[in-house]
Amino acid sequence: MKFTKLVSMLLCSAMSINFIGVVNADAAAIRGDLNHDDQLNLSDLDVLQDYLLHVSSLPASDGAAADMTDDKIVNAYDAAAMRSMIIGLNRNLKYTLISDKYTSGFKDTVKDNSAFAAISSTAELQQFLGKFLDDSLISNYTKKYDTAFFNKSVLLMKPVYAVPTVKKPEKYTGFSESFAGIYKTNGVYTYLNLRSEPNTNCSIVGEIYPGDKITVYYGNGAWAQVEHKGKFGFASMQYLQKVSDPEPVYAPDTSIKGVSYNNKKIEVELSSTNGEYSGFPLKVLQAIISKDDYYAESVSCGTTATTTQPAATTTTVTTTAKPATTTVTTTTMSAAQRYPLAAKELEKVGKDLRSAFNAAVGITYYGHTNDMPQDDKTSMEWYADYGFKNRKGNCYVMAAMFCEMARVLGYEAHQISGRVPLRAGGYGAHSWVEVKIGDTFYVFDPDFQNENPDKNGYQIYYGQSGTWKYEKLSVMS
Repeated sequence: MKFTKLVSMLLCSAMSINFIGVVNADAAAIRGDLNHDDQLNLSDLDVLQDYLLHVSSLPASDGAAADMTDDKIVNAYDAAAMRSMIIGLNRNLKYTLISDKYTSGFKDTVKDNSAFAAISSTAELQQFLGKFLDDSLISNYTKKYDTAFFNKSVLLMKPVYAVPTVKKPEKYTGFSESFAGIYKTNGVYTYLNLRSEPNTNCSIVGEIYPGDKITVYYGNGAWAQVEHKGKFGFASMQYLQKVSDPEPVYAPDTSIKGVSYNNKKIEVELSSTNGEYSGFPLKVLQAIISKDDYYAESVSCGTTATTTQPAATTTTVTTTAKPATTTVTTTTMSAAQRYPLAAKELEKVGKDLRSAFNAAVGITYYGHTNDMPQDDKTSMEWYADYGFKNRKGNCYVMAAMFCEMARVLGYEAHQISGRVPLRAGGYGAHSWVEVKIGDTFYVFDPDFQNENPDKNGYQIYYGQSGTWKYEKLSVMS
């Protein structure tokens, strides 16, 4: 903060500007739904923030929806309240579902049914798919999901590998699938020999009795390649009569049933049924959600399997369906995934702590206005997002930006809310960061450096000469 200002002046400014007469509450079905899409998310916060920044107007009819604190004034405190509500509101998320099917171009590792990722950059996409797909398929996805896509969306991706449990013999040379089907013996009074090769000079491996039905996989008009009571072999087609086409082959089929946000965690629900096999062993499921709805500490992917038995049949071509089970894979988000704007900033300024600190120091100081809160009721993420997007902010914004970047770099870092003495007397709200280096937590204060370019706010300690007298009140993150 700028310490020449008194706290009373700040509060007066914050509470007296941007009054909207609150109209009948029936005008808003959902509190905070300012873009009228019947849900509350970060896009509504953008609308409110644009109003507070005088970027756009807010219709009087939206006054009730915007007044989150019910004080008949719309200001920065409503923005903070809306942000807190968004983070804590459990809800179903809108998503776009895409399913791609492949018969080739993938690695054996794709058979791991726990594979799942929440992806927020092209680099993360390439790294994830590199474990499962060939380069030719990966390039299709990186072209489709580029930087412009990830600026607005998050991709939830799960490769699903499924094949029938039916054992099928390798096709004999010269045979064709055109003869496939369900057959029964014809003109057989004792039994028909099941042979190891398609000729009468080879060994007999079984016997097919009158009335028995067998599965024919391939044939050449004279001999059929068959399965009978669990045995594979060859039978003379002279004594076989086709009774039906091949029975459908079944295999597990998985899809995304829903995406929800619960207790700061995004949950992806999959549905799995034992459906007719499509001939594509690999399916890549993709759920696209807006970044406005993506604000979670972790992502989980659970599969509920429901067995759909095929119609009763006498054919021996069957799929043994697994009993219904539920499996859950939880992916804890990396710091770069949680703080994509911080990761993007580090790509520009350099991936070290000093560069991150300088980047936070370098924004334009902006505060003491009704659209800029300075308290621990507003989240670190809100402050940081504001700073990265607008390149301006107060001490809370600078501290939040640096804290996120420090976390992306792998440091244990915490944003602190407290106060420091004012030159005019009394105390003023202030925020800084504690970063653990070795076994010691140091103070990093970007705003101190911003206001005092000739002094050092980088890696200092409490009580150090030439710095402010910090009074720590709460840990925000």
